[in-house]
Amino acid sequence: MVVQKDRRPVADTTFNQPRRFPEGDKIRFTSLHNKRMFLWRKRPGQPDQIASGQAMADETEQEPRFICDDHLGKLARYLRVGGFDTLFDKGIDNSRLIQISLDEKRHILTRDRRLIERRLVRYYFLVNDDRWQNQIKAVIEHFGLSFSLSRLFTRCLEDNTLIEKVDKKDVERLVFPYTYEHHSEFYRCPACGRIYWSGSHIEVMLDRLKDAGIDIRE
Repeated sequence: MVVQKDRRPVADTTFNQPRRFPEGDKIRFTSLHNKRMFLWRKRPGQPDQIASGQAMADETEQEPRFICDDHLGKLARYLRVGGFDTLFDKGIDNSRLIQISLDEKRHILTRDRRLIERRLVRYYFLVNDDRWQNQIKAVIEHFGLSFSLSRLFTRCLEDNTLIEKVDKKDVERLVFPYTYEHHSEFYRCPACGRIYWSGSHIEVMLDRLKDAGIDIRE
């Protein structure tokens, strides 16, 4: 809540305010292959800056962390497949999404142009494509990510938590008899309790990544 000098409370409209740009900088819009770009007009003595839904990474981060808006569930899922810390909640509202981004220094991955115009949005990447295959390639290229076998399937695909290896005997009553008999290694999500093992579903997701042109390193 924001309080005025006379101490009378007024509503906090921070999240509803549009992004305010520095005085003296002009913004114009253009179109490139039917896609909007935001172009900053050069100030005297300063180089041109271009922002096309892409924010500079926080230099203090060793690896970028993400939060996806409610349009990018499949993108979030395949980033988790690669072991990347990616939050997603289908029912999240934009104000909460922005707050998490600020609190945890997460990059917002979004298809919503109006969202990135909000004043408090600092870390973001505007996703232009409809297909998750092209979306993930754009994210990989922009943030310099790489998929490696050692990190694949280290996070729960449902809630993003790092999964833990468990003794086989501990999951005997939690999986089908055939699965228990034919697999020796099992993992469990400590948050939701889901059990993971290297089954045919893993191969299917790997094939989809390869078909999308994602290079998976040893």
